[in-house]
Amino acid sequence: MYSDILLGYFKDYGWTCKTINSEWVLSSLETDRCIYAIYAGLSKDWFTIVVNTNIHLPQEKTSQLLLFELLKLNYQEELLKFCVNEKEYLVIRIDHFYHEKLNYEIFEYSLNSICARIDNYTEKISDIK
Repeated sequence: MYSDILLGYFKDYGWTCKTINSEWVLSSLETDRCIYAIYAGLSKDWFTIVVNTNIHLPQEKTSQLLLFELLKLNYQEELLKFCVNEKEYLVIRIDHFYHEKLNYEIFEYSLNSICARIDNYTEKISDIK
């Protein structure tokens, strides 16, 4: 249901993706640095993009400096949020609350925001790590 909307938006964006379930799709972004898995989800009120950065941050080996830098990035960035998932990998995510219908402009802006910044942030974080 919701994944059909995302499939159409990714097609309009010029990317391919595959359905994971009724709310989530999976696409990818290939850069000079690596290939990132991009998960996009849509529910009744929320649009979410989650990008796995392939940076492993095990709790026992993650420095205070890196955690401090991630907190600063979360404060500085209006849209992107830096998190650690259940497998201890750094993910970058965007969450948009919307009312009634997600419009394509929000989808496009969100995807452009991640694409424009991901290599710079993963490089910066890798350097601190």
